[in-house]
Amino acid sequence: MRDIAVLEVRNESFNVWAAVAAVVRRGVAVTMADYCVSYVRLSRPKLVLTFIDNTSTFYELKRFSPGVKFVSVQNGWRDDAVFDIWKATKANHELGADFVLCFGAAIGQKYLDCMTAHVLPIGSLKNNKVLPDTARRQEGSVLFLSQFRAPVESVAGPVMPVGARGIPWRDFYSAETVLLPLLLEFTRMRGLQLNICGCSAAHEHSQEKQFFEDILGPHGWELIQRQENLSSYRRVIEASHIVSIDSTLGVEAVGRGAKVAFFGLRGAILGTTDRSYGWEAGFAPQGPFWTNTTDRGEFERVMHYLIEAGDEEWQTDRRRFVDGVISFDPGNATFLQLMRDLGAPLNGDQCSDVRR
Repeated sequence: MRDIAVLEVRNESFNVWAAVAAVVRRGVAVTMADYCVSYVRLSRPKLVLTFIDNTSTFYELKRFSPGVKFVSVQNGWRDDAVFDIWKATKANHELGADFVLCFGAAIGQKYLDCMTAHVLPIGSLKNNKVLPDTARRQEGSVLFLSQFRAPVESVAGPVMPVGARGIPWRDFYSAETVLLPLLLEFTRMRGLQLNICGCSAAHEHSQEKQFFEDILGPHGWELIQRQENLSSYRRVIEASHIVSIDSTLGVEAVGRGAKVAFFGLRGAILGTTDRSYGWEAGFAPQGPFWTNTTDRGEFERVMHYLIEAGDEEWQTDRRRFVDGVISFDPGNATFLQLMRDLGAPLNGDQCSDVRR
């Protein structure tokens, strides 16, 4: 196997020779980008690959090493803030990559507005890794996708970091306090079981459970604890009906054909229009399986569609409103072929063929 070097940019380690080279080249006021340029030059790679697709530093490197192939892979649902930063950066620094592997064609255009690159819509790498399953979906239940994160303490009190902003933690999760009581009432009236797909690590599970108990009380729902990295993907494969606010997992689920309702309530809290389903494709605030308002009538409209839409109706709307937002490439065939074409060392094609 050919050598693989890891450029760590979150203070995990520090390469002295790259730092010295950066100082010699740029002086004492070096930036992280200067350090990265020196590291790449010293490493002399054929390929630079990142899964941290939402940083401008990576896209600044290409112009310093034109003979090296640079590939980024989108690893989460992106809002417009990152693209605004890149557009500002682009005014002073050329941004680019050889390939940007992204969720869908619509978000791919957002990348192209900021940089020079070849875009490949491949969907989500982790989502693609979990292959379709023939097991029957669990009827008679609704699965809500948790986005719980423990609060981060700051001088202003508990906050939820959103980009460079610290949103008061209770404000950020007020979307859940509005939506979940409506959802519990709806499932009870329909005789459906409400399950919540947990997302916390084991040491935060009790906090996550308490969070939902504070909103819903102790009865009428069940929190399914996250077991390991890919267990949430298996839960959405099993679910017959899924509800999301603005979870990346919700977009991944609808990409693989699951019936998902999106209630983009968090955008109003954050004062943005880019937290709603299909924002990158220019979709209206309301659609067949999504809405951005807290109106009870809108909630019931979307939920009735989720429960009652037949397969033919769902597939018609899916072709109209999903295909451009997120792709699905089972087994990551496109990614793996690109890596082979670029001469990347692959250890048994570990980005594919994960089964339950």
